[in-house]
Amino acid sequence: MVSSQGTTRTYCKMHLGGSEPICFTPGDMLLAFSVTGQTMGVAICADASKATHPPGYAEAGAKIYAAGVFLTAEWYATDAPRLAGYSAETTVEISLAKYSANGHCLSESLRYTD
Repeated sequence: MVSSQGTTRTYCKMHLGGSEPICFTPGDMLLAFSVTGQTMGVAICADASKATHPPGYAEAGAKIYAAGVFLTAEWYATDAPRLAGYSAETTVEISLAKYSANGHCLSESLRYTD
């Protein structure tokens, strides 16, 4: 992440998927930062599929959980409801930027409402 003042912070994906462990070492720290007064936490792909990840940010005071993910239609069918459930459990708004197998890049907000 690069701030408007030019400082940088790095987030390393904490949950590796597929063959990633062959080439990468998982990170061990969450990265939360403030954007216009709102604290945001970030997730990369498989991070968002782990039930412990969003609550960690909620405990750190984040109000927004921004996840960049690669999803097939099958994965989306299970991940979107799971992410909405995380929002219900933590009151953190989930922002999902997804790249699909058919080459489409979409963004949506998954927020639980009663």
